[in-house]
Parts: sequence; C-alpha cells; structure tokens
Amino acid sequence: MFDRLEFGLQNTGSSKDKFLASAVELLRKIRGQDIPIKEEIPERKGFSEETQRQLEGLGYEIIPLNDKTIQAFRAEGRQIRSSLPEDTEKIIFPPRWVRDHNQRVRKTQQLLATPSRFSEVTFYPDKLLLPESHGLTLNEHRQRVGELNAGLHIEGAQVVIGEAVDYLGLVFNRLDTSGISLFPEKKLGPGIRTTTPTWEGETIVLLFYQRQRSDAFILDSYSGDTRSSYVMPLVVPA
Repeated sequence: MFDRLEFGLQNTGSSKDKFLASAVELLRKIRGQDIPIKEEIPERKGFSEETQRQLEGLGYEIIPLNDKTIQAFRAEGRQIRSSLPEDTEKIIFPPRWVRDHNQRVRKTQQLLATPSRFSEVTFYPDKLLLPESHGLTLNEHRQRVGELNAGLHIEGAQVVIGEAVDYLGLVFNRLDTSGISLFPEKKLGPGIRTTTPTWEGETIVLLFYQRQRSDAFILDSYSGDTRSSYVMPLVVPA
C-alpha cells in the first residue's frame, strides 16, 4: 500500500504531492515493510458501444491493457532493457553515492512492479507521434495533449499521456493479437515521453527498437528539459 501510494503521489506533478510522497516513504521506513492490501479483481474499463463506434469510424484501433507489470512482461520473455539502476551492489562508496544510488534502485524496482491501467486504450494509427511535440518539456507535452483532448469531442473518451508500462502493454498486446508492430522500422526508434517518474526532476522515456520480428524497449530516464522526445497520445475511457 505504501509503495503504490508513494508512486501515485510522485506522479501527479504537484510539489505538494511530492512532499506527501516523502512522508509516505518515511512511514514505510519506520514500519520496515509495506502494508499488503487485498483488492477485488476489477472489471476492465472499456468504451461504450457508441463511443467505440465513433472512434473506430475515425480510424482508431482499440487495444485492451491487462493490468500487467514490467516484471510480468519480462517473465513472459519480452525484451525490455533498462538504463535505470536495478542493482544495489553496483556502487560501494562514497556513502552519499550509495544512498543516492540505493534510492534510485528502490524507485526503479517500484516502477517495475507497478501495473498498467486495466482498460481499453486506442490510438490513431497514422499519427502515432505528434511531430510538433519533439523536443518539448513534459509540461509542454501535457499542454499539447490537453489541446488534443479539448478537440476530441467524443463523449466517454479522453486523451492522455500514458505511463511507461501502458505503452509496453499496448505494443505487446497489439503484436500478439494482430502480428503487426506499431513501429515497423528495424532500428532504434524515437523516444516516447511518459508521465512515469523515477526520481526528482526525471521521467521515463521509452526508446523503441525491433529485433527478430519482436518489439522491445529500453527504459531511459532523464530530465525533459535537456533531452528530446515525442508524445504518443493515448485515448482512454473518460
């Protein structure tokens, strides 16, 4: 429960929520372990028949996301590499570096264990990436997606920037159901902005590549003000 709450607070973009996330982290350390929570299995959130009809009429392709984690995708044999620190043994000294490194490792492990949304999602096949979104900051990306959302005019649907694991689920599920890759180029593809935080000032960017007829991703983390990436808008149930 602590892990999920802290991760959610870190992800809102609010400085107040980041402060609360630090408090939750402190509670977890004092207790020494997380609090397990029992949840009823929810039904997947989907579009209404009318909303689905409108979206498909405009060329949107609807794909289900199955509440899977990056750990689960890896266990299935999916190719997901990471530039994020996942090993607490890589840095030995000095002590401050160890603390910083271990903090980043814990954030990465939390990311790997966070599930995707349990929902239908859709995208416009001919406009996967917004060309004018290249090189913008996260806040500018959010503004552009907000403009897209305001212009959608389909009841029961909204445009969002997804989490890292949402994009992984989208690509892998589409590949499984249709055998068609979202990104057919057999080379390192564009950086895709997500809203998934790792540590202060940084977000996850997915770098796509394709090898041996399978989709794969590299998880990378950096400040949106210093690197370039695109937005791949997702349309989800409102």
